[in-house]
Amino acid sequence: MGQLKLALPLILILTISFAPVFADTSGDLSVVSGKTYQIHYQVKDSQVQTVQVNKESLSLVFLVQATSSNAYLQLTLPRELIDATKSDGTDDVFIILVDGTFATYVEKSASSLDRTLLIQLAPSDKEIEIIGTHLAETTLTPQKNNTHSTPSQITTPTKPVEQKSIENKTVPQTPNQPTASQPTSTESQAKSIQEQILQQISSLLHFKSGYLPLEISKKQIVEYSIIAAIILVIIIAIASSARSKNKKQIRK
Repeated sequence: MGQLKLALPLILILTISFAPVFADTSGDLSVVSGKTYQIHYQVKDSQVQTVQVNKESLSLVFLVQATSSNAYLQLTLPRELIDATKSDGTDDVFIILVDGTFATYVEKSASSLDRTLLIQLAPSDKEIEIIGTHLAETTLTPQKNNTHSTPSQITTPTKPVEQKSIENKTVPQTPNQPTASQPTSTESQAKSIQEQILQQISSLLHFKSGYLPLEISKKQIVEYSIIAAIILVIIIAIASSARSKNKKQIRK
């Protein structure tokens, strides 16, 4: 009986010594991104080993080690260090990756200074990445340089193209004027009108500017062909009536 009484205190001491391994623990992590920030954490059945800043993905990467399926990690993130917001300034969700796969989390609280996230862990989890829309000491200067360079590339070639296209449009109009004043009879007038219409249609279908080809849709080609067909029918009617008049005069 005396040995049992001595063994009981030893058992109690051993159980108390192993209890903190499975109990909640808390602490602070120091993160340097331009300046030093403190991240308060609370864990159960797990341990936070290191934390790193990834400025390219606007994220914080935590290396953890969990010991049970009930493990979790609770982090209080300063908004000045990392945050996720929408375009109107309201809070947006963080992207959480656990060992490269998307994971869910619970946001326990949010204030004007920080946000507290609770992440469930499994014994196989090793890396947690928290991605936001803002990370301390990040800049967007490459985007500003691109905005200055793009307008000059777009505006410079437009002026010469417009001038040359106007010059090319005026060219097919000049030879058409003298041809309209040369006919002496109805047949020659009909032929000259027919040639003018064919020249205008061919110039519209095959017209190309100095730099850019004139794009004509199928609908426009059909419309032009219908108009040309109607005009040709009128010309044939005029020519046939002129020939009939000439034959009558010859007979008389």
